Amino acid sequence: MIEVGEMIELQKQTVEVVECENCGHKMVNLDLDQVAEGDLTTLKRLAVRISNPDTKEQYCLKCDIEQTPTIREKVSSWFDSDDDDDDSSFFSSGGFHSTPSTSTFGGFGGFGGGVFSGGGASRSF
Repeated sequence: MIEVGEMIELQKQTVEVVECENCGHKMVNLDLDQVAEGDLTTLKRLAVRISNPDTKEQYCLKCDIEQTPTIREKVSSWFDSDDDDDDSSFFSSGGFHSTPSTSTFGGFGGFGGGVFSGGGASRSF
């Protein structure tokens, strides 16, 4: 069984095992540009999760997803809710802007660029 503080040798990097602050599961923080084929299999076989490297908190990826729903989940919930008067919460609270957990979307422009790039809904469609 792997312990907190142990080092795991992967293809291109060595990572230290830490513990998720939320659930206590063992995890590692990977340098994503150094992940090689077979690395995730190695971690899975050791029962070690990965963290979201864009966050400062020590949350495993599973807890990070539960703590911060994705933009898809937020938008889907909003469309299903009775509150259809105001969509400003997506713009004022960072819903369509880059946040640590949704940085892969790159803000509203991440949905395709073009006229949406950098301007959110304030620009013309």
